[in-house]
Amino acid sequence: MMHMGNMKFKQRPREEQAEPDETEEAQLAANMYGVEMEDLIKALMRPRVKVGNEWVNKGQNLEQVNWAIGAMAKGLYSRIFNWLVKKCNQTLDQKGIPRDFFIGVLDIAGFEIFDFNSFEQLWINFVNEKLQQFFNHHMFVLEQEEYAREGIQWTFIDFGLDLQACIELIEKAEAHFAMRHYAGTVRYNVTNWLEKNKDPLNDTVVQVMKNSKKNALLVEVWQDYTTQE
Repeated sequence: MMHMGNMKFKQRPREEQAEPDETEEAQLAANMYGVEMEDLIKALMRPRVKVGNEWVNKGQNLEQVNWAIGAMAKGLYSRIFNWLVKKCNQTLDQKGIPRDFFIGVLDIAGFEIFDFNSFEQLWINFVNEKLQQFFNHHMFVLEQEEYAREGIQWTFIDFGLDLQACIELIEKAEAHFAMRHYAGTVRYNVTNWLEKNKDPLNDTVVQVMKNSKKNALLVEVWQDYTTQE
């Protein structure tokens, strides 16, 4: 996935068509996927789309190719992650045996503040905000409530760490463009958020991966995906 994300393309002068800027990363990605590099590049640059009742190969400009690469990388990562979780659950599932222990894994991106903050930064920071609120509530609110239940003499302290207002601002409609998170104020730019939320997959690239003869895992994680053609 990293090699695919590092693939370089450039725009042809006076044409709505991208072309490879170099092929080293594309070759590494193709080797990992067990597909032909030429097929992978062609699928990205000229995917098959339906026009009326016919299927044609439609040229893609540089922006469209980069969007397709990003969507495919995220789609593949998500499917491999789900596959890994499923395999772990199947391996650890011991039917009929009491489950006294479990393994919990939490892996999220850290808080992000850039000069240009877009769709990804908002949701990364939103997850961090929710996690920080969970921690604050359990450490500073529920603990003091436990003192009261146990009859401990205690003066309730408001640490001023309630983040619910920020969370509600994100979750409700018509949120503003700047938010004061627990880690700092972040200004968000909403350009291309709709497209980023959709992340449409390039069916032609998916089909190339599904046809891989050397990477059984790649074929397995895409087997339930139905292309339009």
